[in-house]
Amino acid sequence: MQDIDVSARVVGALYQAFRNSDEPKRPALRPFTITVSRESGAQGKLAAAEIGRLLGWPVYDREIMEKIAERLGRPASHVEGVDERPVGWFEECLTGLLAGQRVAPGTYLRHLVGVIRGLGLIGHCVIVGRGANCVLPPATTLRVRLVAPPADRVRVVAARHGLSADDAAKWVARTDRQRLDFVRDHFHKDAAAADQYDLVLNSARLSVPECARTAVDVLRVLEARAAGEHAAAPALAGAAR
Repeated sequence: MQDIDVSARVVGALYQAFRNSDEPKRPALRPFTITVSRESGAQGKLAAAEIGRLLGWPVYDREIMEKIAERLGRPASHVEGVDERPVGWFEECLTGLLAGQRVAPGTYLRHLVGVIRGLGLIGHCVIVGRGANCVLPPATTLRVRLVAPPADRVRVVAARHGLSADDAAKWVARTDRQRLDFVRDHFHKDAAAADQYDLVLNSARLSVPECARTAVDVLRVLEARAAGEHAAAPALAGAAR
């Protein structure tokens, strides 16, 4: 995977945003970002990578977690325990008992939201999971979710990780539950609700390349609409005066 310097991109975007905020000129058209939510085993990571390849955009998945760990001066393993994991009473207790080995969920969340917002300011990137669709503004975000029937997802996970069907089914159920609880606990949203997304794709019906091309086609529609509204805004403002 390409080496992506998340922090440099985020800092640059924030600097540009603050600098531009003092200028009276007309706001620039904000670039789009794509977020990819996924059921476990629904090929979301592969679809995100293919979307990034088609658009020439960087894809951020584990890179976000690794950058948070780097900022905190901790190994990635200390962050991995809270990455897309729910916050419960038992988890909080473990964090307190093992403070030297785990990052507190609240600390992780603050850094996570900051990184996602910074990447959204830059735009032209793909962000996988981590509730990014709940953080970024819908006006400049294509929110995609990958789904598939449980049997198909179990088969994919079993083949990918060399697991038995029973173990793969348990892995799928546990991972789905953790991701759903993570979004519910931190963002108070139902990650499985279709109205949280602009595009829901069934990877059992569409191949990964077909899913990616569909997402790119929808992105182009949203970009064209946003450009048209942006171009029309001065005329509307003049008419109002």
